[in-house]
Amino acid sequence: MEELVSAYRAMEAPSVIVSLARGFGGGCLSEQVQQVFMDRCVKDEQFILAVEAESSCALDSLYDEHAALLLRIEDGNSMAYKTFSYAVPGEDKRSGTVTLRLSLNMLEGGTGCFCWPAGVYLAELVLSYPWLIKGKRCLELGSGAGLVGVCLARQQPFELVLTDGDLSTFANLRHNLEINGIVLDTDEQEKVKCRRLEWEDACSTELYKADIILGADIIYDTACIPHLVKVLALLLQADAGTEAILATVKRNPVTISSFCDAATQAGLEVSDVSRTMVPLKCFQGLVSFDNSDMLLHKTKLIARTPARAKIVGPKSQVCHICVMSSQRRMVTRPCSQLIFAFQPTIKARRCDPTAEAIFLPFLTVSRERMESGAARVSALLVLLLVLVSWRGSESCDDSNALAQLSDCADYVHTGSTTANPPAACCQELKGIDITCMCAAVRSGAGGTPPSGLNVTRVLLLPSQCGLTPVDCSTPSN
Repeated sequence: MEELVSAYRAMEAPSVIVSLARGFGGGCLSEQVQQVFMDRCVKDEQFILAVEAESSCALDSLYDEHAALLLRIEDGNSMAYKTFSYAVPGEDKRSGTVTLRLSLNMLEGGTGCFCWPAGVYLAELVLSYPWLIKGKRCLELGSGAGLVGVCLARQQPFELVLTDGDLSTFANLRHNLEINGIVLDTDEQEKVKCRRLEWEDACSTELYKADIILGADIIYDTACIPHLVKVLALLLQADAGTEAILATVKRNPVTISSFCDAATQAGLEVSDVSRTMVPLKCFQGLVSFDNSDMLLHKTKLIARTPARAKIVGPKSQVCHICVMSSQRRMVTRPCSQLIFAFQPTIKARRCDPTAEAIFLPFLTVSRERMESGAARVSALLVLLLVLVSWRGSESCDDSNALAQLSDCADYVHTGSTTANPPAACCQELKGIDITCMCAAVRSGAGGTPPSGLNVTRVLLLPSQCGLTPVDCSTPSN
């Protein structure tokens, strides 16, 4: 019977209600079943029609209640209250209800006033994994009607910020939070905040620091993806340990792909955790809810933990080498195999006045080259350190300093030393501000060159392209 009551409260389709009622009555809609339904649920025309179709006698009170509903004066809108009942499986057996004012027509009242399937799925995730929320600073993007927000507030977060950009949705969100007993704006120290946030105009000063960011069905329009990615990047960069969990319905794969590409370009790592973070079935009576088409993505800032290598030259310093693929995967293995010489004019203060380190520009290579083995990566790393110097006019993380030297990899990696380098390789070199062309592979320290690396070719490459190397052993003024 609880399943029937929950389905009715959630305003499931009449056919679902009739099916559950028939199951409660052992296959028939007896007078006893009608009476229970009368006492615990509100009536619907299809229920009466189903009773009459089975030649059963419908109760007069059932007819009376239905007539009263039909004669009720409408207030001119299509908003209604739905109550969602949940029970979390497990030892603690947590249960409760969430009542929301929703639009019965998804095209009216704004999309944020409708309860979308991904919101139900994310709410079940929150209920299933309370440890993700308890004691954490949480922020939800696109809170909509507030189903996820109410569930978040009940998991005892340290702080909760619920956001949405649409005015009508924002007003309805506040209303739904209040009818569920969530107090807002009582003082400056309130744990639950409801804030309006427009992604297009968002800036770092108006965003909150969060340990975890959540969003349901916010990846649905390719036109909104750049703004969403911008907001995620700002939020995730505020704290390196922050993660975002986004629930989405499988609709157009192009939209998901566009989001992943845009996030990668913004320095974010997106991983599909749909199979590893499966929520429990918590909401009761939602027979029409199908979670088989749900996707769950975790997004975080790409780790940039540097590797270390020595610098041989007039002034030795520790060099932090950051090498990243186009997929933003860190590559650090070759760093321990190489020793490099640099001009002393490359100053650590250009990156950090307090750190004795030199940060080199990132190297972008294709996925195919990254997957071809450590030897290829070693060759590319040598090219990076030999051919690319720091431009004093640019900041340490300036994307304009990226050097795409993938066309040179095959030339350096294998083949005869007498062959001419490809034109594209030389063209790339001419576009780089080269101040140092010296490199020494670890030999004096008893090491050996990386497997497959043609050191002679690395040293000959500048002259073969018509460029003049700089003597790194002589300090420049």
